[in-house]
Amino acid sequence: MLTKYFKPHIGGVERHVEYLSKELIKRGHKVTIITENVDNKLLDFELISNIKVKRFVYPHLKVFGLLVVWYRMILLIKNILNADLVHVHDVYIWYIPFRIIFPFKPTYMTFHGYEGYPVKSYIKTLRKLYERLANGNICIGDFMKKWYGTNTNIILYGAVSGEYLKKYSTNRNLYDAVFSGRLDAQASVKTYFDAIDLLGKGKLKFNVVVLGSGDYQMRKQNNLILKGEVKNPLRYYRCSKCAFVSRYLAILEAFATRKMVFAVYDNPLKEDYLKQTPFCKYVVLSSTPDELREKVLYYFKERNKADTIVDKAFNWVKKRTWEELTNRYINLWEGKLN
Repeated sequence: MLTKYFKPHIGGVERHVEYLSKELIKRGHKVTIITENVDNKLLDFELISNIKVKRFVYPHLKVFGLLVVWYRMILLIKNILNADLVHVHDVYIWYIPFRIIFPFKPTYMTFHGYEGYPVKSYIKTLRKLYERLANGNICIGDFMKKWYGTNTNIILYGAVSGEYLKKYSTNRNLYDAVFSGRLDAQASVKTYFDAIDLLGKGKLKFNVVVLGSGDYQMRKQNNLILKGEVKNPLRYYRCSKCAFVSRYLAILEAFATRKMVFAVYDNPLKEDYLKQTPFCKYVVLSSTPDELREKVLYYFKERNKADTIVDKAFNWVKKRTWEELTNRYINLWEGKLN
C-alpha cells in the first residue's frame, strides 16, 4: 500500500490504512506500507504490528519534489515487483512510473476526502486520470460522484474498532463536548468555535475538549481545553456529553460511544459530504454558529429525543467493523462487486 502519511503520524487516513492492514495480516496476508518520512527521527524501515513500513524523505516542491518521489520509489522497486497487488491511498501520482513499468500489475485506488472548496479543475482531471489507470477504486463518501465525477466501484465511510463498541460506565461527564479533527477550514473550525463562544455566554457553562492541531489561529477561550493530537480519542469521547465532529471516521467513533453528534458545514460540497450519507439522519446538522447553539440547547433539554437518535446511531454503526470494511476491499480485489 502507498499512503502519504502513516503511523506514528495521526489522522483518519492513517488509522484507516493501519486497521485495514492489521485485519489483512490476521487473515494471513503480508502487507508493506510505503510512505513519507515526515520526521527525520523515524526509521526508514520499521515493523509495526507485523506491517512492514518503508519511509522516504523528499522535498515538497512542485516539480522537483515529484521527481525525487519517483526516484525514491524506484529504489523500492522490489517491493512493487514482489507484490501481488498495489493499493494506493490518494497518492496515485507516486505510482505512475510503475504503471508503465508493470502494466499488468493489479493496482487499486482509495479516494479519501477532498482538497478544499471550490474544487479546482486540475484536481478533477487528475482524479479522473487515476481512476482510469487503476483497476478499481473505493470512494470514502458518495459525494465524490457529484463533485469529482468519479465512477466508483465501492463507497465506504470508515469503521470502528471493538474497543469503541464495548459497554462502559462513567460517574460524570468532564466535558460538555469533544471536538476532534484538524484545526483547519475543512473541519469548519470557525463555525464550531463561534458557537462555543455563544454557548459560553449563556447560563450554561460550556466546556469543550479540543483534540487536534492545525493552522487555525486559536482565540483565548476559557471554556476550551486544548489537548493537541491524541493517538486514541476514545477516553475523551466517553467523558463528554456530545461530539462536535464533521469527518466520517470521527462521526462513526462518536456513534459507537453513544454520543450525540453535531456536525456543521459552511459550503455546498461539505453539505453534500454530510447529507449524502446513510447515517445523515442520526447527525444534527447546522450551517451557522447560531443554528448550532440553538440545536445544542434543544437536545440538551430534550434528552429523551437525543437518546432515541443516539440509540439508532449506535445500532447502525455497530455493524461497521474493520472486519466488514476489509471484506469490501477483498471483494474489490477479487472482482466480487455485487
